[in-house]
Amino acid sequence: MKNTQTFRIVNECSSTCFYCADACLDEPNGMVDCIRNCTVCGEVCSLVSKILSTSFSNIEPLVAYCKSICEACAKICEKHEHQHCELCAKACRTCAAACDDYLKGNLTTFKETPRESN
Repeated sequence: MKNTQTFRIVNECSSTCFYCADACLDEPNGMVDCIRNCTVCGEVCSLVSKILSTSFSNIEPLVAYCKSICEACAKICEKHEHQHCELCAKACRTCAAACDDYLKGNLTTFKETPRESN
């Protein structure tokens, strides 16, 4: 699979966003914006990771949107002092950077080792 590093980072961001959204439900203060943004960011990252696992080639607009939504989610999470928000902001910043690298063509790719025939 090409873009394994990007795939891993985007997938991890998705999981972290969903974790943060769920953890925010237990917080006493209204965290509706954080929950909403984490949920949307998690969904977008999930979609991008699914498409990165295919050979589909026209993904740049979606990766650009993923970068944008991750940056927005990070800004919102950085306003809160909860550990889950800090983790989410960090994951989103990492994901936005990975998306930027993808868009610039700075990819870490994985070349599969040819299988031996028996």
